[in-house]
Amino acid sequence: MTEQPRKLAYNDPFAETEETKAAQYVASGKLLDAVEVALALGMPLLLTGEPGTGKTQLAHYLARTLHIDRPDRFPSSKLEVFHTKSTSVHTDLFYQYEALLHFRESRGEGAAPKPTSDYIRLEPLGLAIRQARDRGHRTVVLIDEVDKAPRDFPNDILNEIEEMKFKVKETGEEYVAHDQSLKPVLVFTSNQERDLPDAFRRRCVFFHIKFEDLDKARIIQSRLGLEPSSHQEIVTAAFNRFNEIREMKTKLDKLPAMAELINWMRYLVLKGIDVSKPESQSLLAVSYSLLAKSDADLKALKSESPRK
Repeated sequence: MTEQPRKLAYNDPFAETEETKAAQYVASGKLLDAVEVALALGMPLLLTGEPGTGKTQLAHYLARTLHIDRPDRFPSSKLEVFHTKSTSVHTDLFYQYEALLHFRESRGEGAAPKPTSDYIRLEPLGLAIRQARDRGHRTVVLIDEVDKAPRDFPNDILNEIEEMKFKVKETGEEYVAHDQSLKPVLVFTSNQERDLPDAFRRRCVFFHIKFEDLDKARIIQSRLGLEPSSHQEIVTAAFNRFNEIREMKTKLDKLPAMAELINWMRYLVLKGIDVSKPESQSLLAVSYSLLAKSDADLKALKSESPRK
């Protein structure tokens, strides 16, 4: 008999927002200690750790928590985010000049020319300094994956932040916030792809998030909205299997971390898959696509059977 083509069974996806993830964030006591030191001294926080350990999410959690605790200082739970690129220069964090748009519109016929200031777009640190100057507000600014940038990039940022001012070269306009207590709360993340300058490290409060130190049970319970006794067999069996995967003799090119564990657990709970049961092995193999990030890793996961 010819096998009939399988049809896709569509389901609306589970959707999370940065706001809900921030509300469900579980921070260790040691991490909160480092955050409190950075806040008390007005210093940037530098977070390292393997991808998926919650470095970026900590900044969202911080913005939400500070807004709740000090709405007079932090009137919004929204943070400003800068995604660092290998081509980034420090001025990119303060503003962008839309030169190409300016050139095109200046060549148009009939339209009155616009001032150069109309083509200046403030970026995260520029917005934070303007908020401090104009409204007396503080802002949480996340500078994600700072290690991707050229080596002098981080030092140049801190020099201008310490003075709470920057200048737009194209217009000559200077933004200055004189109240040093309104400095933005800076969170830098790094995947340690390249070394950061020693001078930059000395000016930051450093914390390394170890995957082994994460309270995985509490994080899963919070992110999946599970009661303490809910789906206990599924969760326990999945934790055991996940630990086996990270300790496999055939090492994976990229070890799955917390982000992969959360998605994997959510899928297992949604489908009711107990990875310890023989009848679940075919579904378990399908779920490995959530943990593996290469064809070689996927084959390695499927070839190594769970321990009894």
